[in-house]
Amino acid sequence: MAAKTTPAEAAPGSATTAGPASASEAAAAPLLQVSGLAVAYGSTTVLDDVSFSVAPGELLAFLGANGSGKSTTLRAVAGLTPHQGGQIEIGGEHGRPAMVFQKIHLVARRSVLDNVCAGALSRMPVASSLHPWFYPAAIRREAMVALDRVGLAEKATLRAGTLSGGQQQRVAIARALCQGAEVLLADEPVAALDPEAARTVMGLLRDLAHDEGLAVAAVLHQPDLAREFADTVIGLRSGEIVLRGRASEVPPEEITGLYTPMTNSESK
Repeated sequence: MAAKTTPAEAAPGSATTAGPASASEAAAAPLLQVSGLAVAYGSTTVLDDVSFSVAPGELLAFLGANGSGKSTTLRAVAGLTPHQGGQIEIGGEHGRPAMVFQKIHLVARRSVLDNVCAGALSRMPVASSLHPWFYPAAIRREAMVALDRVGLAEKATLRAGTLSGGQQQRVAIARALCQGAEVLLADEPVAALDPEAARTVMGLLRDLAHDEGLAVAAVLHQPDLAREFADTVIGLRSGEIVLRGRASEVPPEEITGLYTPMTNSESK
């Protein structure tokens, strides 16, 4: 795996730069390294030379207005959107990311435990993956550990559809943990949640990075949550990185600027 680049090296000319969140992070190679990512739909450029890295133990938040390229970035990293240029390197034991979406995609009629076990389908024998009745005991134990990690072990036997939105998102995170990935991508994970549930989910994502050593990248529309919970923020505008810095140190006016309409000169 390539050595970690600093934000300044990864994207020269960005508005703000930041070093790693801790000395241990400085010594760790990134679990996710993206260099020169480019995505276009026909003649329309969606991402242009986007570069960043996420170290183990780091929570990175992407900010920007609608259409700035935040979700496209995560979807390209996850392999859900094709990219026309650049490199994506994912480290860790399995070398693939797990993704959590704004739309939670649980099977409402299935138990919470069955939904979490589904995260491990790719690791099950084909015969065992055909129906929850056949899920291996070892996978069920892993799923219970993941549910306990998100604080919902006592809900394991309930139907997923009976849970609140915030609880369902935590189940989705547990399902992602059951994939065994060390890179966790979260695309607007709190957009549909009330403020209290949103803070709970963001606190969980931060803890998974800091306590479990995962590399977490999240798309957010709430700058206040990014400043409170993230280690690093990246601001996108028209598919380009225009801001990068430690979440607690980026001036509020720079973040606000991400959401102001572009002038004619900027759009050319």
